Amino acid sequence: MNPTTKPTSSKPSTVTSVRNHLRFGSAFFVASGLFVLLGSSDLTDWPVELFGDLTFWPLGDDVQLSRESALLSAIGGGVMIGWGVSFWGLTSLLETAPTAVRRIIALSIGSWFIFDSLGSLLAGAPLNVVFNVGYLLLFAVPLRRLGAVLDTGTTTEPTRNPVVA
Repeated sequence: MNPTTKPTSSKPSTVTSVRNHLRFGSAFFVASGLFVLLGSSDLTDWPVELFGDLTFWPLGDDVQLSRESALLSAIGGGVMIGWGVSFWGLTSLLETAPTAVRRIIALSIGSWFIFDSLGSLLAGAPLNVVFNVGYLLLFAVPLRRLGAVLDTGTTTEPTRNPVVA
């Protein structure tokens, strides 16, 4: 081996790993948005009604979605899908603007968590806060790892064109 050549590693860099985890979280948000969108039609609202039954105690209550709930399912599902797609797009900028990507996603997820959880408590659905913690961790864990990389400045990932990512 030439002494000026750095050894290559078969392990992905931390930035690549963070990108993959953030993309998984983004895809999960899109899938969740599609699930919520099911509540916008009488033909497909049974999974959302089941979720409502699990979330609002006691179990076994007959949960029926109103027209207003169907509209909010359409809006909420669409917002979640768009949000997941936006996060996915932001991950392609990790090499060129990692601090900005980290800040945007952290502020977005953090504010969503606070207000969605507060709204869930006010609506009498504390179990939804537990579900929210899962969503929060999908992003908080890789963002924390990215913060550690930014603090130390150690990543073996070369700079690449974010449009190709």
